[in-house]
Amino acid sequence: MANKDRLNAEMRLRLATDPKFRKRSLTAKRNASLKCLYGMTIDDYNRMFKKQKGCCAICHRKRRPLVVDHDHRKKFVRRLLCNPCNLGLGNFEDDMRLLARGIAYLKAMARAYRRAVKGRRGNPKKGRGRRKR
Repeated sequence: MANKDRLNAEMRLRLATDPKFRKRSLTAKRNASLKCLYGMTIDDYNRMFKKQKGCCAICHRKRRPLVVDHDHRKKFVRRLLCNPCNLGLGNFEDDMRLLARGIAYLKAMARAYRRAVKGRRGNPKKGRGRRKR
């Protein structure tokens, strides 16, 4: 156990002080992670990234890092997404019916807001600031 602690301490020190080693180590971890989780290499990821021009497949924004979107049930890689878009799909459990209901909800609330604002007199933001005397 003491030897393991000593080796871990040496590894932490080398990662903290040797930038080339740190970069090689992170690249190796990333490559192993991609291979294990998605069956792809870092070169596959880079090709996808280049094909998408560094943009999220949903919102088309250039956010970093782009994560690998994959189908949990059918076990295949789809595209690269920014984290907010990937989390959004995950929260809707990749269910198109739930997404459609979410869109319908947003549209209905936008219509209700426009009707409510139209029914008021004047500017809806008027009167929210301090009064001048």
